[in-house]
Amino acid sequence: MGEASYGVPAILAVTLVTAYMLHYFAASECDLAVRFMVMVSWTLSLSIVALVPADVAATMYDEETSSLSTLWDLSYWITFTLTWFVLPFHQLYEDAGDFSALARASTSLRENGIFYGVIVFILLLGAILLTSYGAMTSESMATFALASSTIFGICAGIFALGFGLVDVPKIIWRRADVAKRQAEAHRRLGVASRALEDAFVGLRKVIKASETTREVIPRHHVYAWAVAVIARETPKSSAFEGAMDKVEDDVDGVLDYDYDELSDLVTLRRELRRRTRVYRRTAAQYAVAVENAIEAEAVFNCGAGAGGLGDRGCLMTPDGGQRRFRSPLRAPRQGRYGEAVEAVEWWWKCRV
Repeated sequence: MGEASYGVPAILAVTLVTAYMLHYFAASECDLAVRFMVMVSWTLSLSIVALVPADVAATMYDEETSSLSTLWDLSYWITFTLTWFVLPFHQLYEDAGDFSALARASTSLRENGIFYGVIVFILLLGAILLTSYGAMTSESMATFALASSTIFGICAGIFALGFGLVDVPKIIWRRADVAKRQAEAHRRLGVASRALEDAFVGLRKVIKASETTREVIPRHHVYAWAVAVIARETPKSSAFEGAMDKVEDDVDGVLDYDYDELSDLVTLRRELRRRTRVYRRTAAQYAVAVENAIEAEAVFNCGAGAGGLGDRGCLMTPDGGQRRFRSPLRAPRQGRYGEAVEAVEWWWKCRV
């Protein structure tokens, strides 16, 4: 069994799966740089699925593994560079509110430098203390660093496996009870509703600050161009009229409209972009919670009307004779596999 005979198709399969996941989950407003970073990160993470079986097979058949060793080295060092340098820089670069690429890069480097500087200071302090007490020598520092990094990776893996192997099956087990599923869906809906309200209040306040700043800054002000940039990125306040009018009464007492310096406008723009992201994410989570609650209630009601919860009846097609799940929030599935998918959904959501 050659390495290429398995490795090339496996890598291609991983790349295609990653591309599909990115197409399915990515928001439409994500720019090309973000999509590229996510594509590379997910591909490297899933590449283990291709590399591990190939490595095991090569070891079993005593084959030459030079190419696999190269792939492992590339995967490790690229992942290391992305994790500790590239992705943190890109994350803060996208989060920065500066008005030029150079200023955003400078902000990202400065904040990352502060973060890593604190970490290095703590590590140096710990190393000095351990050395002074004789618990570690200068020769053993490299071994200590390798052991610390390994322990960090093992602990992170344990926590991830703990969630996947314990919490996820527990959630599925609890959802097997139709009555408890409805109550849990309503509880999650309440939590999502409160989170959406908080996100709305925060976004509405920063929108009010942006609009007020645009009104008080003269047209020929030296930073009028920056105000215009913020105004273009500010959601229209008309989209929020008629909901939570109390924000208008509370906002003036807690906001500072003194944004006459460029640094203040940078802060305002950064806060606006953060609040907008939080609101969009929370609104999407709330929509999912509403859909789950309505679906759980429909399953519960149809189960009770079809002979009680013990019968575990569920939504069916209009003639009532086919066991196919029809969500009250979407049209019936079409296509060649539509009926099969609805049948699988019925068994999963109403029987399992």
